[in-house]
Amino acid sequence: MGEYLFADTYNQPRDRTLRPQGDGGWDFFFPGFGGVDVKTARKPWNLLVEEEHLLLERTIYVQCGYSDATDSAYFVGWAYGWDFDPPVRRFGKSLIWNHWLPAEWLHPMDCLPKALKIA
Repeated sequence: MGEYLFADTYNQPRDRTLRPQGDGGWDFFFPGFGGVDVKTARKPWNLLVEEEHLLLERTIYVQCGYSDATDSAYFVGWAYGWDFDPPVRRFGKSLIWNHWLPAEWLHPMDCLPKALKIA
């Protein structure tokens, strides 16, 4: 749902391709900047990127929240790959180690077009 929100908001094609092996780290590509990876969570308190999947250069991560009540996604904020600190941790009962940024540390969405060089 977050990827569809991003695609519709930033005039990008919706990709409905199933990718069981992953997407290589980017959901969208912008020639003037690089890749965008959209993360969506029901409790978007932290922007999480798996330890082995963090791309520091030419990557922007966008955090979206998802509401069950409205069956819709909403933007929380975004960060550059280099904004993440090296420490990793596990959240909840997950065995996956993640880099993370608290939602309140994310850049506001109105600054994203300039970062992507589409403004």
